Amino acid sequence: MLSIIRIAILVVALTSVQPAVAGDVVDRIVGMVNGEIITLFDLNERMKPVFEKFQGREVTDKEKAAIVNIRKNLLEQMVQDILIKQQIAKLGVTVTDSEILNEMESVQSRNKMSKEDFEAQLRLEGMTVEQYKKKLGDDILKHRLIGAMVKRKVVVSDEEVKSYFDEHRSQYAKDKRVELAVILVPTKDGADKLHAAITKGEMTFAEAAAKYSQGPGTDQGGNLGTLEWGSIASDWRDALEGVQPGGLSKSFEFRQMGAILQLVSVAGGEALEFDAVVEAEIRQKLYQQQLEERFNSYMERLRSEAVVEIKL
Repeated sequence: MLSIIRIAILVVALTSVQPAVAGDVVDRIVGMVNGEIITLFDLNERMKPVFEKFQGREVTDKEKAAIVNIRKNLLEQMVQDILIKQQIAKLGVTVTDSEILNEMESVQSRNKMSKEDFEAQLRLEGMTVEQYKKKLGDDILKHRLIGAMVKRKVVVSDEEVKSYFDEHRSQYAKDKRVELAVILVPTKDGADKLHAAITKGEMTFAEAAAKYSQGPGTDQGGNLGTLEWGSIASDWRDALEGVQPGGLSKSFEFRQMGAILQLVSVAGGEALEFDAVVEAEIRQKLYQQQLEERFNSYMERLRSEAVVEIKL
């Protein structure tokens, strides 16, 4: 594990900042949101997984530029996190542990997964149960926040649901199994650049996964083995729409990280009919998409009204 001082020194080297002593680097303020500060120490904590990838070797100029960009994106995410936290506190929005557990059980039930299968899927996606609970709690708070602030309700029509099913029939198949490989990096921009490099033949998917991925299976080129199609996160299924065996998904954002999938192989896959279960799954998915769009619009307005200072 890289020490905080070594991380701070590398950050300084990448940005041409030269404070007098290392302590100044660690404690320096890099951002302020409505009076609440973000220190370089806080930012370094978010950057640790990035720097650990480069431990013990020289960093190229191209990698330095990528790291600087990752750091800027992470700082912007920290600004948004604080804005959300401030609004949640202002409005008194809360969520209980029992509500989080109930929602987690609902997720397992909707996906027809046992507790053991669910936890295994989380491990494949690089998350612990506690990390998932934290994310789920944050998601519930976000949804309650936007529910309190957005006047017009989100409505998904029957026509929208049926149209989505018709356009994505290949996602709804019985007994379909896929062999997948994944690359997870801190930002969507970083995933975009890796996708371009792989597509151009500058490196293979396995090489990129081994060198840059912070997800599971890096020692196997990001390979996750064979998975049941229905057990895969809906974001992953969307990304794989239209991808042929051996092909890559587009780069996409997944749980605040940049992701790329490789569809290694496909087996099985009898098409499902448009029944009540499929309809409910699609309706929930479209509802979440619309809710996220409204939330993003709300955050843009909140950011424009806030006093935000970036001091990198």
